[in-house]
Amino acid sequence: MKIGIISDLHLGKRNYGIIELENDFYAQYHKNIQELIKNKVNTVIIAGDIFDTPKPSALAISQFQEGIRQLNKNNINVLNIIGNHTMLQTPHHIPADELFTNEFDYQLLNENNKYIQDDIAIVGLPYHNNNKLPELKEKIHKLAKEIKNYRLKILVLHQEFQEYCGFSGAKLSIHDIPVQEFDIIICGHIHERKSTLIDGTKTFYIQPGSIERLNSSEALNEFYNGKGITIIDTRKNLDILSREKIINIPPERKYLIREYAFTKENNGKDIIPTFDTLKRKLQSLDLKPVVFLTIEDETNSYNLIAEQVDRINDDSLMTKFTYYDLNSQDTLYLKDYQDKELPSAREALKEAIKSDGLDESVLDLYDSAVSPDDDLQKVADDLFKKLYPPIEVEPFCDPELDEIVAYFEEK
Repeated sequence: MKIGIISDLHLGKRNYGIIELENDFYAQYHKNIQELIKNKVNTVIIAGDIFDTPKPSALAISQFQEGIRQLNKNNINVLNIIGNHTMLQTPHHIPADELFTNEFDYQLLNENNKYIQDDIAIVGLPYHNNNKLPELKEKIHKLAKEIKNYRLKILVLHQEFQEYCGFSGAKLSIHDIPVQEFDIIICGHIHERKSTLIDGTKTFYIQPGSIERLNSSEALNEFYNGKGITIIDTRKNLDILSREKIINIPPERKYLIREYAFTKENNGKDIIPTFDTLKRKLQSLDLKPVVFLTIEDETNSYNLIAEQVDRINDDSLMTKFTYYDLNSQDTLYLKDYQDKELPSAREALKEAIKSDGLDESVLDLYDSAVSPDDDLQKVADDLFKKLYPPIEVEPFCDPELDEIVAYFEEK
């Protein structure tokens, strides 16, 4: 049995408000799907956060659905757990992850739903925030006992562990859970890829990372660790390290991170040649890149540098420009450049309404909100009645209850 592992798809994420970057997430997702099919995996495990929001757009839902359809068409089933981005912390909320359980060979792993295939057991739990970590540990112990007799035991989580997350705020240690009771632990949530034996154990830890970049730090991490899928082979004759195959699937669009220092020694003479070189690099790329530009300057050449940034902006999708004047340590200029104007608030709202298939009369509410001449509450009430017409309900009647109420009223 071959198991393909991906995580943190974040479909629907529109980085920096740019539609092209939202489309990059969809394109990268489908590239991952095709690579899983090409490698003839039997099962795909998604370690959470298939969407970027608890209420994804119709486009994001349809894109994910098409990926599952392609996997199922090739006899590949899909397992998933609910991550923090798709979980709304309100009672009775149904995550979008559950939309696909009836239509496809797709399962959500949780404390009541395990995946058993011959002598292999795969269990998983949704994201638990810090307040629910004691509950998470208890559930993991329970699952470990339930699958203890299987040859290969796999646990799937969406958490941050102190040992692997890269920041000090994590409350959970990997050794807070019964690591030795599992052969493989797969963990989403942290977007950096890692694969290692857990210290002092024979348990293999796989952190697949995200499939696309959400910011410049992820672009740096991609440079060192790559993005893509992990495949594990469950055959008995393989040791735990031989089970794993890592496949890099680089995103098409480049995220370029450049840091330049212009010193007094050169008196600013290297500014234009530096930007000439950068512009040639940008023009050599098939897709306009996202550029993160940090400049330290002690030549007082801000105006010239800003002109050069404007000049390269024609060849980038977005340039995030950070400027430090070293002659005045407390001076910091920040500016974002994009190759086109962002839509107005009304245009963005109209696009979102259209994407979600809502009634465009919602725009009436927006127009009234920016116009003090209209009664905003009346517009809101009318719109609510239009979208959610009142339902006629038979009055509740219980003779026995009426008698009890009458008895206490007399008393």
